Amino acid sequence: VALALNEDLTCEYKKSKLSTLSVEGTLQVRVKITQQGEYSPQPQAPIPFFLVFQDHFSHIKSLQENKKFVEHLTPEEGVEEREFIYCVSVPREEEFYPIVRYKCSSALRPVPIVSPLYITVSLFPFLAY
Repeated sequence: VALALNEDLTCEYKKSKLSTLSVEGTLQVRVKITQQGEYSPQPQAPIPFFLVFQDHFSHIKSLQENKKFVEHLTPEEGVEEREFIYCVSVPREEEFYPIVRYKCSSALRPVPIVSPLYITVSLFPFLAY
């Protein structure tokens, strides 16, 4: 199983201050048919698996599952604890299927991401003959 997360962050600024922010995303899954180099001429039955969203800080405002591939299994106490459980069953193909869309709370704020930059310099001494 492979997961792909596509997330859009939209910020609006007024007078150099953050005015509005929205974060929306889609979780996609792919279940491979065969190992690399193998070929399977017949479609294979989907293999169901569980997906659990844990949102203990209440960042997610809404979740919308793709009912074609997903069954919502969260018990009552799970919703209160911000843990959402799904049973996912997608075709075994080489493409990704969108299974859950989400929107985040507008209370979130963007944080600059700092990547350390490492530079290595090698000096080779010149050889005199």
